[in-house]
Amino acid sequence: MNIKKKVFGFVISIPEVLVIVDEVIDYHKIPKFPSSTRDLSMMVPTQYMNIDVEKIIHDAAGDNLESLYLFDLYQGEQVKEGFKSMAYKLSFRAADRTLTDAEVDQWVNNIVNALAKAGINLRA
Repeated sequence: MNIKKKVFGFVISIPEVLVIVDEVIDYHKIPKFPSSTRDLSMMVPTQYMNIDVEKIIHDAAGDNLESLYLFDLYQGEQVKEGFKSMAYKLSFRAADRTLTDAEVDQWVNNIVNALAKAGINLRA
């Protein structure tokens, strides 16, 4: 076959490996219903860390917030002193149905209100 490097082959027997694994295997089914995503860009006082903002969002979002991640962080000349610009992507999903825009909008409004109480406002 003219292979100039070492070649290795192997077979893994999953049933035999599972016998020695002591952990519970955790998995999630592929979702049946689509997610609904929203981006929130905000001006955050510098004393807040990412974990603080995420906690406020999680607490206000409800049970259908599937994921949340920070995708933009900026501090510089274009941001008011004492603040930083942060942007998050939020993904909502229900296991039993497709969410309506009205439902997701209500959760986002709850989040925006909770952020405002903490002195965090949406970026204009």
